[in-house]
Amino acid sequence: MVRLRHCRVRQPASPPPLRNLKRKPRTIVFVSNTGEIQFGCASRMLHGLIKSGIMPTQQDPRIKPSSIKVRVTTGEGVDIVWSDSHASHYDFPYLRDHCPCATCNDERERKEREKAQGIRSDLLPMFKPKVKANSAAAVGNYAIQIEFSDSHATGIYSFGYLRSICPCELCERASRVERE
Repeated sequence: MVRLRHCRVRQPASPPPLRNLKRKPRTIVFVSNTGEIQFGCASRMLHGLIKSGIMPTQQDPRIKPSSIKVRVTTGEGVDIVWSDSHASHYDFPYLRDHCPCATCNDERERKEREKAQGIRSDLLPMFKPKVKANSAAAVGNYAIQIEFSDSHATGIYSFGYLRSICPCELCERASRVERE
């Protein structure tokens, strides 16, 4: 499969042939990881990428929520009922510990490296109050963003990610089987 390294949109050098266009047609330049350069009309290029399988068009139906309840005021957490009738409950401390932002991912990777090297960073743990949510907002039709009481608000929890970290016993068993 060819993965795209970067994409650049540029205006054509010559004026468009049709005078009734409100904006100039754009040419997209794709440079793949193999060094292949492709030029073309934006819509034609995107159609080709979707057809070739580089850009998926369909989502897994299991990661589509049918009901979402974010209980910020009571502090109970997030409840999601998925389209396959599976119900998930996420406490706010659990979501904060599994934050998908780059800073938190780097911190988790650093702790794993230190643990593998035998360095103990938990000798004198700092007291941390239980994390609560200050607010939550929908991000398009695909995610939730939560602002926590420790002023952390950069994590965007996509529905696919939330389904993958479901803390229920059934999902934990299934993820253990996949890892083995």
